[in-house]
Amino acid sequence: MSYRNRLWVGMMVLAASQFAHAEEFEQHGAHVHGAATMNLALEEGNLVVELESPAMNLVGFEHAPATDAERQQVEKAAVLLNKGEELFGLTPAAGCKLLSAEVDGDVFEYDEDGGKHEEAAHDEHEHGDDEDDHDHHEHGHSDIDASYIFECGDAGKLTAVDVLLFKHFPGLKDLDVQVIGPKGQTAIELSPEKHQINL
Repeated sequence: MSYRNRLWVGMMVLAASQFAHAEEFEQHGAHVHGAATMNLALEEGNLVVELESPAMNLVGFEHAPATDAERQQVEKAAVLLNKGEELFGLTPAAGCKLLSAEVDGDVFEYDEDGGKHEEAAHDEHEHGDDEDDHDHHEHGHSDIDASYIFECGDAGKLTAVDVLLFKHFPGLKDLDVQVIGPKGQTAIELSPEKHQINL
């Protein structure tokens, strides 16, 4: 089993155990605007971060972008979400460098020619007879998933992670975090006022 797969399995076991013991965290596990979840693991010199958030928190809506302003908002969020070094402040002495960033979500899936295919499909759907499907299209839930791997030259010196997501995405108000680190496993809740994870 690869390192990343072992780490992911470990994070899932942690999340399952925390869900069983923390009712408040379980409530935030659902799709709640303003709230998101994150897994963070430090092992073998690598820091792995997994983020799951309603698209509303990061781009301000949950449908395929239909206007130029919405497309610009999605593109801006995509660029920023791929810059893990700007989203997580890591102890400088640890010498951590971003190895990879992956960002995924329905809101990012629109045609390169400006989303005309999605707009046409939306217009056709809007004028169709199936109002229930239209409501689902307009009011459906959409999440954004992002994952990051940082390689740290001296992971022993990584004592804190400053989560800067709140600064860049004001729609995010509450972040439930599962941490696997040198001190073991823990669950913490972050907010715009409390955004540092001590390892």
